[in-house]
Amino acid sequence: MEKNFFLKSAALLLGVTAAAKLLSAAGPARILDHADPIFMVTNRVVMTSAGGLELLAVALLCFHKNIQWKLLTVAWLSTNFLIYRFALWFLQVKQPCSCLGTLGDLLPIKPETLNFTLKSIVIYLFAGSIFLLLRRKPERVPYCGQLSSVEG
Repeated sequence: MEKNFFLKSAALLLGVTAAAKLLSAAGPARILDHADPIFMVTNRVVMTSAGGLELLAVALLCFHKNIQWKLLTVAWLSTNFLIYRFALWFLQVKQPCSCLGTLGDLLPIKPETLNFTLKSIVIYLFAGSIFLLLRRKPERVPYCGQLSSVEG
C-alpha cells in the first residue's frame, strides 16, 4: 500500500513540476534566454529537457507494471535533481533554483519558502524511492540444488 501511495504522489509531483517547466519554457521571459550556470545552455533548453524527462517519468509511473522500474526511475531522476542542486550550491549560485520556471514568480509564496518546498519534494522523492527499493524483498531465484530434475 505504501508503495502505491508513494508512486502516485511522485507521479503527481513530477507531473505538476513538469507542466510548470514546460509552460514556463514556452513563455517570453528574458531569463529563459540566459545561460544555465551548470549546463551552459539557455534556461529554456534546460526547462524543456527537464520537463520532458519528468513527463517521461510520469508516463512510466502510470503505465509500467514493474514496481522496481518505477522506484528506480524516481530514484534516478531525484538523484539528478540533488546533484544539480549540489552543483548550484558548490558554485555558490545565489539565485533560487528555477525548478518551476517563471510560474514560481506568480505564486503568492516567498521565494525562500518555495525553494525550501521544492528541496523538500526532491528529498521526499529520493528518500522514499531509496527506502522502498531497499525494503523490497529480492525475488528468489532457485539455485542448482533446488531445481527439480527428472530422474530416470
